[in-house]
Amino acid sequence: GYNGTSDMLLDTALTDLDVRAIGTLVEMEANNAAMDIYKWGRYSKDDDISFGYSPIKDLTTDLYSNDQNFVSKDYITKYGDNFQDEIIINAIQGTGDFESVSPRSRRVATEAAIVTMVLHIYALDAMYTGIDYCNKGDQDTYWWDDAVASLVGWAEGTETGGSVNNGFLFYNIAQYLCDVSDTCKDGGDSEINRLLMIALTEGKESLWALNCAAAESRLADVELILETVLVDLLAYFVEQISSNPVDEDSVSHGYIVATALVPLMTSYAAGAASTIETNLGSFGNRSADVLTDGKDVVFGALETFVTARGIDCNLLTRNVCVSVDDGVDDSSSGSENIVDNDVDFNVTNDGTSSPLLSGAYTPVSNVDDFIKLTEFLSAIEESATVEEGQSFYTKSEGSLSLKTVLPGRHKTHERTNPILNIYMYGLWTSEDGENENIGLSSKVFDNKELELFWDTIVSDELGKDSGYNALLTAETIRVVIMWISVTSYLYESIYDCREGSQPTTTHPVDAAAALWFGNHISSDISDGASLFAWAKRSENNFEDQSSTVNDEMVDRLNSLQESYEFCKAELNKQELSNKMRYDVDAIVRVMTIPLVQYFIVHLSAQSGIMGDSQTEDEVDYMILYALSVLPLISICDEEVFGKLYTELVTGARSYDPLKFSEILKTLQDRYPCLGLSCSDIGISVLSVSTDEVPCQDPASNPGIVGYEPTYGTSFEMSKIDLDVSTILSLVLMEAHDLAIDIYKYGRNAKKEDSISYTAIQDLSNPKSQIVTNIYDRFINDGVDYTRVTEASILGVDEFKSLSPLRKSAAASLSIVTIDLHLAILDAMYQGIDVCNQEGTDANRHWDEAVALFAGWAEGVQERGSDSDGYLMFNIAQQICQRFDTCDENDNSPVNGIIIQKFSNGQDFLEQLQCDDALNSAKEIEKLIESILIDNLTYRSMTASSSFDQTSFLLAHITATALVPLMRSVDETIADEIETDLGTFPVDDYFPDGIDTVLSSLRKYVSLKGIDCSLLSSSLCDETQLSDAEQSSDTVKPNDSGHTLVNGTYTPTSDVSDLASISSLVHTICNAENSEIAIEAYSSDDSAGLTIQSMSTNAKSAMSDELMFNQYVVALSDGVEKTDGSFLFDDKPAHHYADTITSDAFKTSVELGCQSIKILNIWMWFAHKLNEAVKGCDKGRSDAYTSIDEAAALWLGNPTPSNDVGGLLFEMTESIGRMFNSVDEDNSEMVHLNRQIINRLLFAQEIFSDDKNRCASDPDTVDDLRIIVKEIFSFTSAVLAQGLIHSMLDQRDEKEKREYVELFSFAFLPLLNTCGRGEEFDILYDMLVIKKFDEADTDDVLNAIQNFYNCLGFTCDDIGNYGLRPGCTDSDLSLDNMMGYSPVNSTKTNMLAKLDLDAVAIVQLMSIENYDLARDIYVNGYSYYDYDNAEYGFVSLYDLTQSATIGYDDFTTYKLFQDYFQQSPGDLADETITNALDQQSNFVNASGPQRLEAVKTVISNIISYVSSLEAFHFAVDQCNSNSETAITAWDGGVALIIGSIESGSPNNDGYFLYATSKAMCDDFATCAEENGSYANNQLIQRFTQGQKQITEKSCSNVQQTLEAIESLLAIPLIQSMLYYADKDSQ
Repeated sequence: GYNGTSDMLLDTALTDLDVRAIGTLVEMEANNAAMDIYKWGRYSKDDDISFGYSPIKDLTTDLYSNDQNFVSKDYITKYGDNFQDEIIINAIQGTGDFESVSPRSRRVATEAAIVTMVLHIYALDAMYTGIDYCNKGDQDTYWWDDAVASLVGWAEGTETGGSVNNGFLFYNIAQYLCDVSDTCKDGGDSEINRLLMIALTEGKESLWALNCAAAESRLADVELILETVLVDLLAYFVEQISSNPVDEDSVSHGYIVATALVPLMTSYAAGAASTIETNLGSFGNRSADVLTDGKDVVFGALETFVTARGIDCNLLTRNVCVSVDDGVDDSSSGSENIVDNDVDFNVTNDGTSSPLLSGAYTPVSNVDDFIKLTEFLSAIEESATVEEGQSFYTKSEGSLSLKTVLPGRHKTHERTNPILNIYMYGLWTSEDGENENIGLSSKVFDNKELELFWDTIVSDELGKDSGYNALLTAETIRVVIMWISVTSYLYESIYDCREGSQPTTTHPVDAAAALWFGNHISSDISDGASLFAWAKRSENNFEDQSSTVNDEMVDRLNSLQESYEFCKAELNKQELSNKMRYDVDAIVRVMTIPLVQYFIVHLSAQSGIMGDSQTEDEVDYMILYALSVLPLISICDEEVFGKLYTELVTGARSYDPLKFSEILKTLQDRYPCLGLSCSDIGISVLSVSTDEVPCQDPASNPGIVGYEPTYGTSFEMSKIDLDVSTILSLVLMEAHDLAIDIYKYGRNAKKEDSISYTAIQDLSNPKSQIVTNIYDRFINDGVDYTRVTEASILGVDEFKSLSPLRKSAAASLSIVTIDLHLAILDAMYQGIDVCNQEGTDANRHWDEAVALFAGWAEGVQERGSDSDGYLMFNIAQQICQRFDTCDENDNSPVNGIIIQKFSNGQDFLEQLQCDDALNSAKEIEKLIESILIDNLTYRSMTASSSFDQTSFLLAHITATALVPLMRSVDETIADEIETDLGTFPVDDYFPDGIDTVLSSLRKYVSLKGIDCSLLSSSLCDETQLSDAEQSSDTVKPNDSGHTLVNGTYTPTSDVSDLASISSLVHTICNAENSEIAIEAYSSDDSAGLTIQSMSTNAKSAMSDELMFNQYVVALSDGVEKTDGSFLFDDKPAHHYADTITSDAFKTSVELGCQSIKILNIWMWFAHKLNEAVKGCDKGRSDAYTSIDEAAALWLGNPTPSNDVGGLLFEMTESIGRMFNSVDEDNSEMVHLNRQIINRLLFAQEIFSDDKNRCASDPDTVDDLRIIVKEIFSFTSAVLAQGLIHSMLDQRDEKEKREYVELFSFAFLPLLNTCGRGEEFDILYDMLVIKKFDEADTDDVLNAIQNFYNCLGFTCDDIGNYGLRPGCTDSDLSLDNMMGYSPVNSTKTNMLAKLDLDAVAIVQLMSIENYDLARDIYVNGYSYYDYDNAEYGFVSLYDLTQSATIGYDDFTTYKLFQDYFQQSPGDLADETITNALDQQSNFVNASGPQRLEAVKTVISNIISYVSSLEAFHFAVDQCNSNSETAITAWDGGVALIIGSIESGSPNNDGYFLYATSKAMCDDFATCAEENGSYANNQLIQRFTQGQKQITEKSCSNVQQTLEAIESLLAIPLIQSMLYYADKDSQ
């Protein structure tokens, strides 16, 4: 409300941000940074811009400059010079009196000292200076304005009354005091502040009128007002200290305020000042020296000063003027910082709340705000419109609303609440989550931020198409927000107890109780909006429950409250917090019962089980409860979670009621995972059908993978695998502290005492002597091999820079192969020890060993379940599958032997045949080691063949588990393994070669006496394993004259065996049934390999090939968190072709026949072409053989006419003729086949004269690369034809959908290579997830056609399907780049495709294939300069060098050069190289950080500077060579916009144009066209410049370019601000 006349008023007022910044840094213990701002400033500016900032330290030296300022003289008299500076420096640095003070209290002292002792006195000094100028006849009010700014600050804003308690300076003190004492005037403002601002305003007006005496009078008023505020503030903190003497913050505040007030009191009431100093003037011993005379004496001293100074008692909020204790405690119960308004808890009212549920629970704190939320929920139930419902959803009570009750403390909850993280993990891995590249992708659910999933669900409910349903909205908020909030506050109580960080205003157990009971009064009434009433209504729908949910909640919440209170005085907080953890888990399981019950009720209703009870929104209720229940089972069975999510959430509108029994049984089978039983849930009384499945709890002593335990305790122990799964999920969610908590304290495997858990960490500490000796090998000689488990869970040390997925994989393997491995052995040998002592319960330990070997998830059936487990049993199962050595039932032979050995040992122990049991234990020990050896063999071979970091990481972990065991047998072989695998990460894998590792393993197998036949790998057969892939010794020439396609192609080498794959395909495609077809597909290797192996061997063969990796990226839909691999349809994503083909054969032989061609053989054909390029690049003389092999795979041997068994050539002929695309020059061959064969012949001709050409001519590889790239384009066109044909062909609906889905799998991943992920997702959803609908045909065709240009073929290449008109190439708008029309559209379009290299790099980095990403960056892939063979392929790297235009005579280039002392290109290249290689400043960077850096460099440096280079070169050439100039100008536009944006305005590219679009939302600069206003202006300027060059208006084009440069700076500035803002948050 104060209007200054100085232009610098607001700049000076920014000193409050300096205060806040200094305080924040002190609390963060960034003392040096705080000192920097104190000394040099950061926000507040001086009156002369040349002097920069106005630091607070400088103000401490200006406090005594005016002789009229008697306040400053009082300070000098009392403390001497520089006192304020000394006290502030000590508080910032933690020295002097503040040496052992907490950072929080030092922050309090620092901020309070600056406000009360520096800015206070400086303001008075400035006002006296203003009066001095007035007395000289100067009307300048600068100094008076400066004083006001120093007292009020910038954060209070410009309006009268200031902000609502959000300021940081003196003005806010009075505002705060009136707020906490409820004495604020109408509008929430302080009366004393109103008087202060009147005095300040009138004083300024008096100065302006040169009425200096009046101004000085108003200054005296200001002085008195400020002293009044100091008295009131000190009295407030005296009250706080009196009620809680150990509250260090209040003691710190009291000390500073007393120190500020004592000099002012001395000249009026010296005795009173001495009393204040005695009781509050020392901080060295804190509470020992505080209020030694008591509160009343101090208040009496303050009253003496108030009287002497003439302070108006009515302006005080504390009862200073009534010093006699009247028995009323006037203190407020908080200890909030007057400057820091961040409150530790979400309540603001004082006192404690009334008992809840008519006395069933009595809070010990104020939770009225929480109770009020239930009233808001009730109001929503009664609301009539969505707007009314929304208003109550966002309405606040205090600092709480239904929308913010959880987000208000979300970071705490995310750190302490496993349930919250489990929900996020489940939703993230669902169909609606973005998890394709989990650990590197942004965490998204339903296209919104995952962390706010509850608000997303509520918002979706409010905005659903079927309209507003108040009851459903309230139910959604109740179960999604309030239910989870209860769990969050419950888990926070554990954290508070353990850390000793209990809040002073309320505690989380009270908050949880208030959220559960709400305003509910009677326990007998089920009406109401509270969770209590909700649970009561659910209870009424079920019978035969073992207990009542609400009764349990009352008892358990009261018990937890008692524990929480007891924790305040408990010394052994860890032990008590562990008990509380168990109790909270039990409460949450009780809370889950109503969720499951409602899920069953609404599933039944949707299935027609409840007769006519269905409502219009019943399907939405089913979706709601599916969203509430299903994520909780994602931890124990992700496959089931995914299937049920599809059935009941994304596919809910087409839910099949006939699946009710199956779904219910599936849920019931997973009750143990939820910690529930059938009797907990009860039996529904609503069913009118007999279809409901009777629920049966597991037997008290259920089997474990065919083993029948003697004791029931093994069932609980088997749930240790749920702890493993939970830990891995939390690691993926980056909730490392929670994950390590579960590792240390457990969560699922209950002990027999039923009050605690078995924890993995405890299990790894052995009790038997035999395993103690083994354990000692892991921790002796100064090396702790067991440390990798905790390090990988926490993501520290060597795991620090890994992606969450790799950390999860490392943690999983370490837990199983080290911790649980030792635990299995220890349990067995404990059983032997008990047996030797003739104990009767030896099998209790033995059973637990089996449980730790297999786990709960494997189930009771022999050989385990179909779903993957997490323990050693599962590792053995994976190993046999990887080495193709599983038995006829696809099970691991070694698992079967181990379980049999366990059963034998069980019998021996039962009969006290201890020696025989000991032999069984030793055999099992050896068999488990064989699993580890196999795993190390597989991981080492994979890492060696594909240079795969994940495989090397897992080899490192397995080696860590084996080396201590090896060392006791042979030090040499242990050293050899440790040399090659003992360090991670490394640049050079296997410095001694993979053969050294394999040889060492063979020696160990021999020395250990392990039977080689028990190994799943062929480790013992040296001929099977070698150091590198070996090709044939010699290339066999084609001496027989064998030709392909009747002489169309004559191979140079003998590929007759591979060409015979035609016969194999013929056999498969003409098989009588699917079983015969699958047998031939998987086993027939007559062509030198099986067709199945073209997919299952793809990862090792194609890990460095772009197209294969991009298919993996596109199709991945999940992860295997135990080994860090990507999944597709719950199988390895790298085996996508085999997964799809195997499923296709299950549908029909015909569909499987089609699948092997377009997936298996098609990608192997592409592999052979890539192999030729790689061989040529290495100078191999036999590179041409791969061309022949590719030709054999496409063409094959002749097959009978119209035979469905033909290869890709015949398929292309068949489909191509549907498109009228017969080649004009050869009517016997369709157009695409002719294009493909011609290029195969061109490739062959490269070597026809000189087989060594690759070695002798370095340009050969580029010639071969472009031919291969063109072949890929035409083979992609074949798949496009196949997809179109499948949509338009006359088939029945079911068969048509099957073929559309199959061709979608083959073709759509190609679209993802174009960087248009949203369009890919839409098409994938339409054609695969939801299945093809003929009504969408035209939309799908139009969408596909938009990708032709990107994929490198044209409408003419595709042709017209039958009589249906096809597209024309003019439809593809190649001559239109967002409204700009290049002169040479073809050339410009090719250059624009450089952004596709950026797409590839980002996709490869997202799956952590950095080597291939580097290759694309350096060598390029998407842009080939046909006009200049010297350039050939142009890469993003080339743009950073002088390999293209090489023009650097422009200002921006020189600015970069001068600032960085290197060219912008070298800067970009260095940054990208460092990010890819994880070196220099990226050495500890995470995968997402490295990826973001590369993306930003490409858009903000390479695109930016390269385009300017082209534009400036165009201007330079304008007069002399207009053709060159216009080409360069078009090129500059291409380098700004790229090809992705040109394809559609809805796409998000990777060049600078896309950055402007991306930033416009945050900066409110979006426009309908071109995404942003800046882009709109750019397109106009681009067109203007093109016209000016054409017209030779060269001086004008220079001006246009200057305008373009200004516009290009906008997204750069926006990016900087955006990321700075993100960083500050």
